[in-house]
Amino acid sequence: MQVRDLVGIHPQKQEGLFYAGFSVVSGRASPSQLRGLTALADRHGSGRLRTTVAQNIAVLDVPVGRIQALADDARALGLAVDGSPFQRGMLSCTGSEFCKLALTKTKALSIRLAADLTERLPGFGDDIKVHLAGCPNSCGQHWIADVGLQGVRLMHDGEEVDGFDVFFGGGVGQHANFAKRVGYRTPATHLADDLERLFRAFTSSRNGDETFRTWSARQPVAAIKTILAGAAEVSA
Repeated sequence: MQVRDLVGIHPQKQEGLFYAGFSVVSGRASPSQLRGLTALADRHGSGRLRTTVAQNIAVLDVPVGRIQALADDARALGLAVDGSPFQRGMLSCTGSEFCKLALTKTKALSIRLAADLTERLPGFGDDIKVHLAGCPNSCGQHWIADVGLQGVRLMHDGEEVDGFDVFFGGGVGQHANFAKRVGYRTPATHLADDLERLFRAFTSSRNGDETFRTWSARQPVAAIKTILAGAAEVSA
């Protein structure tokens, strides 16, 4: 699967210049981080910055001799030119925090989810896209994610809570495909457990270095639903 997040150090067309792409989980950075990054762009590059479709940010026109200093200074701000697959591949819409159409919160949840999965699955090395959308309008692009999560409202333990309808198997580029609806809905508080089961099932049953997209393409929807549900399912 082609990585399209632009995270890392990459050469530009201009000889001797590079751009540094920083992983910003779900595109949420603090004002101090953004001010610090603009200062670093002035110090180590030409001052030019670019945002990406994967909700990350890149500093342009960095001479080869300034790359390491830029990476070190940015790491002190809490921004890195690497990151786990879950940090790099997590994307979300703005959610109900700022959108009147969204049914659920997404931003803070996606950031916690990336951190939880990184801690639970430290050896996970496959490129993965997990996209959260707060409603069916799909500003979070859940239809073209390896795992898409569409916000819904659920009854759980006698109260109405944020939940997500799970999709899987979407992607762009080579072998592009829309994700399939699994038919499984889960409370937001259960997402980390459910996705941990899914990714552990992938790593234990993949063929060689098979990618998640290839693995998911050969999985029956019923099998994915069973993995996600674990011992019990939650009714909508």
